[in-house]
Amino acid sequence: MKSIARWFEIQTLPSQESIRREVLVSLLGATVIGTFYLIIKDVIRFFGEGDLNLSHLVGYIICLWILVICLHYIKWGWLGWVGTAYFLLVIIGIPLYYPVERMSEIIPIFIVPPIAASFLVSPISAVYFSLISLLVYSLWFWFGVGVLSQYNFIFVITLLVVANFSWLLSTWFLRLINERESSERKYLTLVEQSPVVIYQVEGNRSKKWTYISPQIENWLGFTQTEWLETPGLWARQIHPEDRDQVLRADRGEGDGSNNYSQEYRIFTQDGRVVWVQDTALPIMDAINPSTQQGTLQDITDRKRVEQVQKAIYRIAEAAFSAYNLPDLYRLIHHVLSDLMPAENFFIALYHPDDEVLTFDYFVDTYDTQPTARKIGKSLTDLVLRTGEPRFVSPEDFRELERQGVVESIGTPSLDWLGVPLKVRQRTIGVMVVQSYQEGIRFKDEHLDMMIFVSNQVAMAIERRRGEESIKGALQEKEVLLREIHHRVKNNLQVISSLLSLQADHVEDPQIVAAFRETQARVRSMSLIHEELYQASNLARVNFSDYLRRLTGYLANAYGVGGRVRIHMDVRDVLLGVDTAIPLGLIVNELVSNALKHAFPDGRHGEIALWLTRIEDEADQHWYELVVQDNGKGFPDNVDYRNTDSLGLQLVQVLSRQLRGHVELSVNGGTRFSLHFPEPHHISSRS
Repeated sequence: MKSIARWFEIQTLPSQESIRREVLVSLLGATVIGTFYLIIKDVIRFFGEGDLNLSHLVGYIICLWILVICLHYIKWGWLGWVGTAYFLLVIIGIPLYYPVERMSEIIPIFIVPPIAASFLVSPISAVYFSLISLLVYSLWFWFGVGVLSQYNFIFVITLLVVANFSWLLSTWFLRLINERESSERKYLTLVEQSPVVIYQVEGNRSKKWTYISPQIENWLGFTQTEWLETPGLWARQIHPEDRDQVLRADRGEGDGSNNYSQEYRIFTQDGRVVWVQDTALPIMDAINPSTQQGTLQDITDRKRVEQVQKAIYRIAEAAFSAYNLPDLYRLIHHVLSDLMPAENFFIALYHPDDEVLTFDYFVDTYDTQPTARKIGKSLTDLVLRTGEPRFVSPEDFRELERQGVVESIGTPSLDWLGVPLKVRQRTIGVMVVQSYQEGIRFKDEHLDMMIFVSNQVAMAIERRRGEESIKGALQEKEVLLREIHHRVKNNLQVISSLLSLQADHVEDPQIVAAFRETQARVRSMSLIHEELYQASNLARVNFSDYLRRLTGYLANAYGVGGRVRIHMDVRDVLLGVDTAIPLGLIVNELVSNALKHAFPDGRHGEIALWLTRIEDEADQHWYELVVQDNGKGFPDNVDYRNTDSLGLQLVQVLSRQLRGHVELSVNGGTRFSLHFPEPHHISSRS
């Protein structure tokens, strides 16, 4: 920015050419005025005194004519020739006007041309014009007087000294100007060859632009003159979505910093949208303290890369967040629409097993969604076969059609962009964008953006298709597993019914009781499969719900009515089938044993049942199942670990299957407690 500021500072200084022009025009103008004065003076004398020197008047008119010609040629830049002609006119014209006897009066005038010529023509011209002045002075004096008695030798020496001094002074001054112009050219080259546009404004950008580098024309299409002289052009070219924010920052409504930095979109003269980074700093200017100098840099490519990266991230995110494949296709369409015009968009997927092409997502202004078909000769099929992206214009399509490579299918489009969707070098489909309107035409950069995002799109689609395939398989397995549980439950119910029918044909009470007990055991297992069949989770049983149904069934089966109440304290525990079935059979045996033996002769009582989770000192998790009654108590002469009772034998066997152990305590009733470690597949809900 310092070099730029220095360049602007140099721009305020006059150039050598402008100095010469202004001084020469001033001298010519003064001489013209003086000539007019002499002409008017002679005309007045003629009308007043009747005296007219015709030779002088003709000389004045010739002099005026020469001066006008000189002023005219200044416009063409002939400053050296005009200056030479002017000084020769002065040197020769003055002696012609003055008589010889008055030569001593005009000697100082001869000093003016050499001094002025050294600055206006060239430094060495001071010597040339001084010699010409001396020659004219000498010749005129010689022919006019004929003697040298009045010849001013001191003037000759003075004129030569002044001419040489003027030569040295003008040479030094010219060197300074040349150095300054060289520096100016360097900075001008730096500014004009800079990849950014350099500008200067007074106040804010909405008011007055005092400078803009010529790169603005190559970038936005506006000339320097158009940009500087068209009021409000900058503000009008800003994209409407960015305009308010940029204008607020331009008015100083930002963070209070003197630095100005904004990124926004701006329209070129032909309607294209480009991204610009606008950065400026205030400069120290006593005349215009609000002056700012800044740069405009084209960041379209950087923004495009950022947009593509963002699009890739959004597509990857959509692969997880989309509800299903159609939802994923809509999200991909929306993401691509943010990058380019994508009103007409479709995704076609190839199914190698059936060798068909399906148009899973199809949005088009004119055509309807095609049905599944075999591979043909459309542009989509061409991209699918070759695995190469295609940008096809109407001319390209006609050439491909002439060669017999493709055939016209559907409404002809102006521009057609198609990229293959590849996963591990395998083409799974094609993504296509097409345009039907003359105002919406695609470029190579649009095809590049589609290529960039196509890999992510292909992976997202393949991932989602895989997930849905797995989900479909799981649903099929779930239906199958649910059907198995249903059939197992039905078969167990059939066995239970058979046992019940068989018990009706047996008269021995002990055999009938054995049938009833077996029927209860079958029912306990049937309830497990019924719970799984009805549950949303086919791998877990809500053991709390199961126990409520099991104890209710047992109470009804043994006909205790309301005289025996069963209390339960069981958290919502989810158990796997391998744990739930043996644990359910243990509960069935213990509760059945209490209902049969604890309350004889119609006694009333209570049975308590709870299942709690315990954590020991070694951070091992255990479960404790307790079945307790307040009945007559367990007989002292019976060892529950070694008994002929089939039910207690099942309890011992099943507890070992759960890697647990059973304990019995008798204190105002009977209490069986089972401790078993928490299986890895058990989960609990508080």
